[in-house]
Amino acid sequence: MNEDILSQYKEKLEELEASLSISYSEPMLLLQAVTHDSFYKEQNASWGSNERLEFLGDSVIGLLVSRLLYTRFPDFTEGSMAQMKAYLVSTEFLAEKAREIDLGKYLLLGKGEEQSGGRERHSLLADAYEAVIGSFYLDQGIDTVERYMTSTFAPSIEEVTISRKNSKSLLQEHIQKHFKCLPLYTVIKEEGPPHQKTFHVRVYFKGEILGEGSGASKKEAEKESAKVALNNFEAFLSRELIQADPNGKETEQI
Repeated sequence: MNEDILSQYKEKLEELEASLSISYSEPMLLLQAVTHDSFYKEQNASWGSNERLEFLGDSVIGLLVSRLLYTRFPDFTEGSMAQMKAYLVSTEFLAEKAREIDLGKYLLLGKGEEQSGGRERHSLLADAYEAVIGSFYLDQGIDTVERYMTSTFAPSIEEVTISRKNSKSLLQEHIQKHFKCLPLYTVIKEEGPPHQKTFHVRVYFKGEILGEGSGASKKEAEKESAKVALNNFEAFLSRELIQADPNGKETEQI
């Protein structure tokens, strides 16, 4: 009986396996993971719905996200890890991960869910993604799931971490990484009445202007100049490397 069922959905399941870069030992687990309760009830599907796998997957994701944050980001405080975890296990984030593998295309839905746009519903996609992770865990084990989630989730953590930092902090990190010193910010002009001034700031490094920006305060102007400097820093670094001596020491700048 299972062979007949699997043959009916074989092509879709193989496509989904390819999206996940997984080859299931027990394909029925994946079939169950994509079976919504509405389909299960309408069709009396013998393999059941994905609700139990969703429950399991929710716990697996929570555990592995916590471990990923703890091991890969030692500078995160408990509060930072809690905030980041809340984001990474949220319905919106998991639904986005589901869309990345086009999971909605493979879901088995009842007629009502199909007609009401269930394939695009955030909550339904997030639940199905949890179910897939649950099935993945049962079929492949925790180590394989962890490798998959690390490759899938870590870039998103990096992006959020970077977006939360201001441009001055990022510029400082980049410069300190390569040169072990800091940029210099200088106010080059102030305009307007005392209650409505505009500040113009340049950021210098090694005598070169890396960026220029303006704002209603010195701090805002510095951030704007740092944004420009970040865009210019790669070209600046390339020039510095070209001028470095064979031992890797930078030549003195005139």
